[in-house]
Amino acid sequence: MSYVDLKYIGIVSPRYKVVQNREVFRLAEQFGEAAKVESAGSTETGKRNYLLLRGDTFNVGSVDDPVCRYMALFWGHDGTTSLVVLPTSIRIQCKNTLEMVTSQSERTSNKIVIKH
Repeated sequence: MSYVDLKYIGIVSPRYKVVQNREVFRLAEQFGEAAKVESAGSTETGKRNYLLLRGDTFNVGSVDDPVCRYMALFWGHDGTTSLVVLPTSIRIQCKNTLEMVTSQSERTSNKIVIKH
């Protein structure tokens, strides 16, 4: 049994095209063996969504301190967030780490933004 509360999560224009979660997972599949799904989720009752792909791990300098390469994909269903694809070293697990990555995306040009 599923629960649907039928609440509005945003008001959008007639031009707005919904990016379905399954479409983002299909996009992630295009990375092939280079990256695997590490985590996925949503916040704010489905308004914001994320998918985190994990790539290779490397050590920084001569210290045995592994750093994972991640590719974050995040998007919104409320009309306020485009689909953004961004390399990061932050592991998204919750709303706080998602906020860290989204603020990182505002400060960099090293990203892909798909408006919908």
